[in-house]
Amino acid sequence: LVLSRCTSGGQKFDRSSVRVAQDSIDHYMIQFFLSGTVDMTWRGRATRMGPGGVLGFDFVESLDSSNTDFDLLSVIIPRRRLAPLLMRPEAMQGALIDPHGGAGRLLTGYVATLFQVAPTLDPVEAGPAARSLIELTALAFNGVVLRDGDIPDAGLQPVLLRIQAWIRDHLHRHDLSPEMIADRTGVSRAQL
Repeated sequence: LVLSRCTSGGQKFDRSSVRVAQDSIDHYMIQFFLSGTVDMTWRGRATRMGPGGVLGFDFVESLDSSNTDFDLLSVIIPRRRLAPLLMRPEAMQGALIDPHGGAGRLLTGYVATLFQVAPTLDPVEAGPAARSLIELTALAFNGVVLRDGDIPDAGLQPVLLRIQAWIRDHLHRHDLSPEMIADRTGVSRAQL
């Protein structure tokens, strides 16, 4: 896990699908905005969030965002640690947590405290603290209200996870194609 605090002037971030394929970063990032705003677009959707907001990012998704001057806390969690706990691991990009709801308050309070005490944790304490952070993150993001058009078919979730894992493991292949993915994961190209 990576914990960081970033204070900066306004910035623009662009993470293209080409960049995603090149760097193979397979993590989620959760940002807790202390001040400033972000305007984010991905897959034709837009999100705006301001101070006090909690926003999820998925580094395997492309992204275009602009920030005003900001101060934020970031938590970066490897997919392999968080995805198994999420009901919708593919829906983290742009997911907004209600920081005033029960799970949102638990997560934001824990993150604020963790940032204060992390330098004093010994290795024996750090492991359970990290596991608690991951579990609270899953709790909060599992409670996110679905957006229109985002209602998943729960029966396809295991298939989707298997396909995503296979793709992540084979992104380095120059001959990667929809046909190859479908063939190797046991689904039709149309289903893929």
